[in-house]
Amino acid sequence: IAAEIGSDLIVVGRHDRRALDHVIYGSVSRGVVRGSAIPVLVVPSVAAERAHPTPAHPILVAVDFSEHTPEAVRLAGAMAEAFGAAVELVHVVEGNRSGPVDFGGLFTLSDLRLEPDTGTRDAARAGLRRVAASAGVDTAEHIVAVGAPQPELTRLASERHAGLIVMGTHG
Repeated sequence: IAAEIGSDLIVVGRHDRRALDHVIYGSVSRGVVRGSAIPVLVVPSVAAERAHPTPAHPILVAVDFSEHTPEAVRLAGAMAEAFGAAVELVHVVEGNRSGPVDFGGLFTLSDLRLEPDTGTRDAARAGLRRVAASAGVDTAEHIVAVGAPQPELTRLASERHAGLIVMGTHG
């Protein structure tokens, strides 16, 4: 049905049940996640949240400063407000390429990545502050990481125990 009506996202609730219940009854949310070609967001039921209150995990927003960034930040802000979570904006800067580097004839690195200069990092942080302000979102942190975007976002999400990663698309 979601595909027929052109949905971009399916949101399903999850009940906290004993493991034996899952074996006997299965899990609707698990079945939806496995069978859907559309992104699925699984959220705990209100009853489960009341029974097991925990602080919300932060929402990481990957910022590439494209035209879709402000909408992604606004969406993350709304979700953070609904779930009581912090919003953390992340921009990944690729290191500067230095060209071939010879290590005394022992070996050569042809693609060495160096840390970006302080000005690059400061400009990225300033850009993150502007994006947050323009989207009207209070952010807990502005993070500038160095490396390739996918591995860095994955690493940060794991380290920061992110509950969700939000990013705009290029269409």
